[in-house]
Amino acid sequence: MRPYYVIFDLIGGGMGGVEGRDGLDAVDSHGGNCALLSAEVMESLTPVRVLNTELAAGSGGAGAFRGSLGIFRDYEILSDNGIPTGYSTAGRPGTTPRYGESAAATAALRR
Repeated sequence: MRPYYVIFDLIGGGMGGVEGRDGLDAVDSHGGNCALLSAEVMESLTPVRVLNTELAAGSGGAGAFRGSLGIFRDYEILSDNGIPTGYSTAGRPGTTPRYGESAAATAALRR
């Protein structure tokens, strides 16, 4: 059987703000006990390079207690030797932005 790789990276979108504090940035609020796979681990085990990981500025909306910031992550697939490599993230692009409550602004759409 030929070797292959499947990478599943949980890209956290974050959590909403609550009275008294902003939401927690870059967390996966639905996959409890799951964290973003570190670039070093991914690169040491698979033919994938993480080019960039950054907080998505302004993605949580404006307000006294903002929703959290999501993440942008860029990858490069290095498999040029015929090894099939698949990649998936949790979620899909959004169609309706999360609304703000208590005078908070609407959050950005998931992309």
